[in-house]
Formats: sequence, C-alpha cells, structure tokens
Amino acid sequence: MKIQTQYQPINTRICFRKQEQSICAAQNPPKTNKTKLIAYSSCVGAAAICGAVVAHKTLPDRYIKQLARDLSVELKEEIKPANLKSVMRKKDFISEIKKLKEQNYVASPENIKNGIFRADLHSHSNFSDGTLSVNEILNQTAEYGDKLQKINGKKFIFALSDHDGTDGVKEALKIIAKNPEKFKNIKFVPAAELSFPIECHPDSSRFKRYGNSVEMAEMLIYNINPFSENSKNYFQHLYNKRKDGIRESIQLANSKLSGYKFSVAEYNKFWRPKDDGRYWGMHMHWNIFHYLNLKTRIADAAKAQNKDADVLFDEIMTYFSKNKISKNGQNLDRYFLNKNIPKSGESYDKRIVDLKYDICPEKKGMLLYAPYQSSFEQIAEFAEKEEAYLAFAHPGFTTQSMKSDSMLEIMRGFVRNSGRLKAAEKFHQAYPPENITKSEIEECNKVLDELGLINIGGRDNHSLNFTKFTA
Repeated sequence: MKIQTQYQPINTRICFRKQEQSICAAQNPPKTNKTKLIAYSSCVGAAAICGAVVAHKTLPDRYIKQLARDLSVELKEEIKPANLKSVMRKKDFISEIKKLKEQNYVASPENIKNGIFRADLHSHSNFSDGTLSVNEILNQTAEYGDKLQKINGKKFIFALSDHDGTDGVKEALKIIAKNPEKFKNIKFVPAAELSFPIECHPDSSRFKRYGNSVEMAEMLIYNINPFSENSKNYFQHLYNKRKDGIRESIQLANSKLSGYKFSVAEYNKFWRPKDDGRYWGMHMHWNIFHYLNLKTRIADAAKAQNKDADVLFDEIMTYFSKNKISKNGQNLDRYFLNKNIPKSGESYDKRIVDLKYDICPEKKGMLLYAPYQSSFEQIAEFAEKEEAYLAFAHPGFTTQSMKSDSMLEIMRGFVRNSGRLKAAEKFHQAYPPENITKSEIEECNKVLDELGLINIGGRDNHSLNFTKFTA
C-alpha cells in the first residue's frame, strides 16, 4: 500500500440524530366542564414540558449510554450509565476546553496550591510506553480531583491517550464503573495518540538533523468508544500491518544477507518484551533497522573472535535492556570499546542502511512509502465514524518536518481534510529542549494562531511521578 503525499479532502459525513425526549402524558383526566378541562390540560402540558427538561438534564447522553452498554457486554454484568458519570460527555468536551487557559495545563506547585491547574489532555500508561498502571494513574487523578473540588469546586479534566491503542482506556472505564463515587471529581476523557507519516522537507530542521525523507507525526483523538467495532477494526488493522512489517522486513534481510539468522522471535525478545498482540510502537520500523544493524555487527565481531554470534548478541542485548541503554550503533561502539572487542566496520552497516529504503518510511517519487502505518486519511475516517474530536499532538514536532514558508498551508490542509480536527496542543508541557528550540515552538505557535483551532495542552507524562500533586 502506498500513501499519497497530497492529502485530498475526504467526504465528511455529518450525522443528525434526534435528541432523546421524555414524554409525560395524563392518564384518566377528570370528567368536568370544558373550561376546567382546558385549564387541567394546560397544567398537565406545562408539567410535561418541565419534566422533559429535567429529564434531559439528568439523563446521560447517547455516548455514555453506549459506553455503559458495551462495557456491560465486556464485563458480562450490567453497568448503568450512572456508573460512568465521571466520563466527559462529547457535547461537553468542546465547550469545556474552550474555557481553559494555558495556566490551567501547568502543574506548577503554585498552580496546584491555588487550584489553577485543572486539566491534562495528554498522558500515557504502561499499556504503551508509560511507567504507571492505569489504576495508579486513576488513583492519583482522583486524589487531585478531590483537592481541586475543595479549593474551587472544579473537577479535574483528564485524558488517557496511550499510543495507537485503547486497552488502557478500556481498563480505566472498568475501574471507574466499579467505583464511580471515588472518581466523582474528575472528568475522564477516553483518548488515544495516533501516529501517521508525513513528508520531511529537505529544507526543514528535522531533515537537517536526521536526514529522513519521511517522519512520523501524531494526532490526539478524544471521546472515542474503545469497545466500538470501528475502534476494534482500526487498531486491529494497524496491528496486523505492523506485525506483517516485522515479518516481511526480517524475511527481506535474510534473503539479502545470508548467514546472519535474523528472526522474529529474537526481535520480539528485545524490542517487544510483551508479546501481547499490541503493536502500538509507531517507530517499529526503526526498531527493526536497529535490530538488523546490531545483529549484523555483533555477528561479524563474534566471527572475528571465534565466538558464538547468537550467544554474544543475547549477552549484549540483555546488558543493554537491563541498564536501559538505547540499542543503537553508537552505544554498541561504546560497548565494544569498554570490553576491548575490536570494532567491525562503521556504526551502521552499509548493507543494513541500504535495506532501510524498503523497511522504513521513505519518499519514493511523489509517494510516501509507509505500508505498515496508518495514513492521516485513515485517522480522519476513523474519527468521523467515531464522531470523535482530533487535535494536533505536540505540533512543534510536526512542523519541524515542514518548510517554514509553507507551514501554514500544509497545516491548513490537514484541517480542511477532516471536519473533526478541532484543536491543537499549543500548550504542550513536555517539549524537550534538546529536541526542539524555543524559536521553533514560537514559529509553530504563530501558525496555530492563524489556524484558529482551540488551544489545549498536556504533560505527555510517562513517569512514575505521574501527577506531582504534592501541594
């Protein structure tokens, strides 16, 4: 499958549905004269209208009711919509985020103390690359929500947005449904962070740093139903593609370089330690590239020393994993130097670099080659079917891949191609200074201001100290 670089507008489908109404009818009206009957009917009519208004305000909306039904099937027990009262309704999401300012996303001690910190719309659990379990994260958010309620009567708005998957959100909904009172002071937003390829322009800062013609960008999607057939199909299709990508890339390497015994099992052991069927890592292709490169170089070093290549590879990769060392060519060079192992060739074997063109996303002519990833069009279609909202995640990173003078035009193209793209993470709280400059952030923010999207933020937190709620 080839993905076009020119993003054409998709046919957005706007669905209109009748709101649910509560109807109250009079039973057995009294037998009386016409004047009294008219008066009685007017009274009953007014009461019915009032009853309908009250019912409309108290009844959960369609989204919450569907979540409750689907969760009931998942758990094989009845879950009432009232058990999910802490889940933010779709119709409230846009109106609530419009009220928030930049400081509402900043978890500084002062903002926490004064109840100014009110929302975090970007976070990760150990269902993707976060450290904490969903239960630990929810415990901390519930604790802060209670504190915030005491300070100013507000509820804490929180989104769990694991990479390319919803298993964490499913777990969160189960936990919330089992103990709704505990989470009464949070507004939980079921979300995900979805990745897709974009062209990296030769004049862009990203290209000058890394030299890749294609980079990965990300969208945040809010108010999804993780149990819907739409969600299941989207993620399963993505996982199948990525699983195929691992197998096909390793088969290609074995056909091009005989004698190295590349294997899916070996790759999974060190780059996918959880063989749980989830392929959420958007940089899977680079993991494969590093695996092939390290395997080749270690095998050559082992051969020069009359050692078993598989044993030496396992030994070095185990050491890297245990000490949390990135598995790349430069760190292998350092390991060889420290262990007095003669270095074989350059940090990146030329034969593996040549394979990169067929393994990793690349620009080929006028097309982006990214067969193992979702395109932006597929994400837009997913959001449209889900009636969910999209937002640019850390847009400063996305715009690093763009040419400065065409940045606005490209970003505007994304907005035109999805009616669900409503916001941008202008107030992203986790830009690492070593990966993005202040001027790059400012340049991106100017573009976001011109796009007129709703400004949101989040801390993109992956750590053990998830909340820092110490005030």
